[in-house]
Amino acid sequence: MRISTKGQYSLEALLYLAMLPGKDFISTRSIADATGISEGYLEQLFIPLRKAGIIRGSRGKRGGYVPGREPERITVGDILRTAEGILEPVNCIKSINVQSRQNVQAGRFGPIFTGKSIVALIPLPWQTW
Repeated sequence: MRISTKGQYSLEALLYLAMLPGKDFISTRSIADATGISEGYLEQLFIPLRKAGIIRGSRGKRGGYVPGREPERITVGDILRTAEGILEPVNCIKSINVQSRQNVQAGRFGPIFTGKSIVALIPLPWQTW
């Protein structure tokens, strides 16, 4: 499965938001400074994530973004499906029959990490990236 920079950066931004204590809105500038992702690209990434309810946005002086629901309920699959569209392990899956495609998307052909909570990606204090 190939994950584009859209998917990678969406995961990274959501992971950053999930790691922050409190429920204060975080500006795109703060997220950009912490992750190294450009502010303009973050704004583009956040449009579909906001529409899907994965994040919430607020405008104004104290505006920014927060997770749209508890981070424990946001899965990697939610983020990647929103950022990337349909997840297929390889490009040739697009041409197979509907039942097989549904099996792949449901993860019936082996464990796929997309069902894990975003919080499962947060390292414990003694772990390093």
